[in-house]
Amino acid sequence: MTGQRSTSPYFPHVIPISVQQWRSLGLGTLSRTIRERQLPSIVFYRQLAFSLNKTHAPGTPTVYAAQLNLFATLQTIFRYVIDILAEDEVPGLLKQALRRGGFDPDGEEAVQTMVRFVELFPPESVLSGDLTAAGWLDMPNQGDMHRRMVLREMLLLHHAAANPAVECFRDILDDHGLAKTSRYKAIVSGMQIALTDSTFFLQQLGCSLGEALKAPLHEAPHSLAAQLRFLQDKWLPFLPTELFDEVAIAFDFLLEEERERGWGGEPGPPPVLEFRRAGQPGGGMGSARGDSI
Repeated sequence: MTGQRSTSPYFPHVIPISVQQWRSLGLGTLSRTIRERQLPSIVFYRQLAFSLNKTHAPGTPTVYAAQLNLFATLQTIFRYVIDILAEDEVPGLLKQALRRGGFDPDGEEAVQTMVRFVELFPPESVLSGDLTAAGWLDMPNQGDMHRRMVLREMLLLHHAAANPAVECFRDILDDHGLAKTSRYKAIVSGMQIALTDSTFFLQQLGCSLGEALKAPLHEAPHSLAAQLRFLQDKWLPFLPTELFDEVAIAFDFLLEEERERGWGGEPGPPPVLEFRRAGQPGGGMGSARGDSI
């Protein structure tokens, strides 16, 4: 997926994470370490799961790294469907949907909402402080692409927030603040209605983009694994090899995690990295401990 046929990354680790959660959970140091040492993404999800479980009240559902990884794989597939399959058939469909929803893509309400989204759910360069939200959105020669990415991510965030299967880690993608301080809800609702129109019908998938994005949730509202299997079964002929590999790896992690916790019973916290200085011996394994780096 290169050149014009490519999906552009937005979030540092695929899944949407609010700036409030990113900072309160101290994910910046972890993220830099993983990037610098080229560690696999599951390492980030293990630490994120561990950090979330520490903040949640006793008795609430446990967050698992494999579930976060399943969610990330779903997001990757959705982005491919929007950026590649849908754009091939209906170029500029997100801006078209925004207009049909009653908003001018360059108008004050739409732009203010996009800026607010970037502030509350920032990409890497905004998280690091290298760019402001407005500066990132209007980067020279990249402004159109960035605005399109934000429309895509707003749409996917809205879908994710409505997914009962993410209940245990819903706090990382809480969109209430965004809804209170922008026209986010009106914009994504208008886009969703527009995307179910026949104008956005995708011949390859046999449905509109709006219907395609909702289909896994309707099929299996309470299971990320079942939602991913549904997409695997239905969209297999239209996905590239690298996405097949991601799906297979996601299910491998799920199987491994289920085996580790004995396929039942009340599991302990997921394994987590211990960060230590070079040369310092690592600790032993425990219910809340894992590899050291």
